[in-house]
Amino acid sequence: PISIEFQDAPITDAQLYDICKHAFKEPLALEAKLETQTDYIKRVKNMITVSDKPAWINTAPEEQLKDLINQGETAVLLYGPPRTGKTRAIDKVFGRNTEDRCTIQLHEGWGYENLIIGLYPKADGSGFAWKEGALVEALNKGKKIIVLEEVNRTHLSQALGEVFSLLESAYRGKEYAITLPNGKSLSIPADTYFFF
Repeated sequence: PISIEFQDAPITDAQLYDICKHAFKEPLALEAKLETQTDYIKRVKNMITVSDKPAWINTAPEEQLKDLINQGETAVLLYGPPRTGKTRAIDKVFGRNTEDRCTIQLHEGWGYENLIIGLYPKADGSGFAWKEGALVEALNKGKKIIVLEEVNRTHLSQALGEVFSLLESAYRGKEYAITLPNGKSLSIPADTYFFF
């Protein structure tokens, strides 16, 4: 039978020992053991189940990326200080030289006309003509992995314009196509991955 009692102060070590000693057939024997600082640190680290460090530190970036892809994510933003392995993680999952991959390096001068579509002077000087930007060209070529490097250097929502909403997996496919300023239709296939 279990007896529950309440008291105003926490129980002492002696009281706790008295409560627990009845759970064992033989009396408990205490033994002092001297251990090195290295052994102590190793033992304590093995007991800790929750790290005070961010979860991403405990997992390789490419494994996290694979997990996101396996969960159905098709547009992933990798962020962190320079030289911390963001592009390397993408390279390990999708090789840099694969035919289906296109890497577009952005900079602060890039806008809608560079990424989506813009009006440019004709070579013969007879006016202006529409020219598709790097992202639309990649989509038209059927690229399945599109890496937009250094998105923090441009105003991405301005550079993508109405195409921004098509990045979401819920708005993929021809039924969600938009009309670009040149009158052509643009949609993003469901199996196209974007990494920013």
